Amino acid sequence: MNRFNFLYAICFLLSGLLCGGCSKVGIDTFDETQATVTVPWNSVDVRTYPGYNSLTKTFDQTYSFWSDPEEETMVVNIPLKLVGDVRDYDRTVGYTIVRDSSRLLEGSYKVLNAVIPAGERYGYLTLELPKLVELEDTTCMMEIVLGASEYFVAGPPEYTRIKFSWDNQLPMLPSGSFYARTYNFLINAGQSMNLANYNYYSRNAHKAILAALGWPWQADQWPQYNRMDPDGYMFYNTAITNAYYELLQKYLDDYEQEHGTPLLHDGGLAINQPVRARKF
Repeated sequence: MNRFNFLYAICFLLSGLLCGGCSKVGIDTFDETQATVTVPWNSVDVRTYPGYNSLTKTFDQTYSFWSDPEEETMVVNIPLKLVGDVRDYDRTVGYTIVRDSSRLLEGSYKVLNAVIPAGERYGYLTLELPKLVELEDTTCMMEIVLGASEYFVAGPPEYTRIKFSWDNQLPMLPSGSFYARTYNFLINAGQSMNLANYNYYSRNAHKAILAALGWPWQADQWPQYNRMDPDGYMFYNTAITNAYYELLQKYLDDYEQEHGTPLLHDGGLAINQPVRARKF
């Protein structure tokens, strides 16, 4: 056997072994002809549709009738993302409402549709919400899992869960480091003042900020910071923050004097602890 034939034989045997090994492992491959639907989750999606929480693997969205005080019924769209080819016809999306982990009032919602429209890469699950009196002191929460339909196969679990909450109460602050750090600069619940999340958020503390400082409930109308941060927003200086402290602490002191007990956090990691203003 000459050198060429010897090398050819070796290569043939190795390719056979490799192919045989692959067949035994049985590696699954993605079938590109099978489209699916997920929530918007990657860095491009969230610029337009923020809400995906990479820690809990859910798409979180909230709504409050405070945003539309004159409306008795609201239609809300929860965004969906197509993974696959666009078609020239509407396609319905499968979903399941997980009732065991949801908090719902009778007659509090109606699902109108769940669809990827023709020619679009994003669709929506549409809810109709009546403004029930109970929503003034009760928050509804619906957990939804996207699934298969006649047009789509089920998507990966980490990108198909939705948590939608709604009520007729003070809305939660928007996502983003600007609003989170504003809250954490003003409220001292044991957290870092630079914390860029809402782990220590409570609605009672949020209400105290608005009442004490006279700020509007629409957070996008809050005053801006005075030193730029990497996200393009600004941080307070010590003088401004301490001026806010005086106003906020006076409000909390007056509350305790009037009620005989301090204002307590009603949510977050500091729940049932007194609300305290931060001083520098």
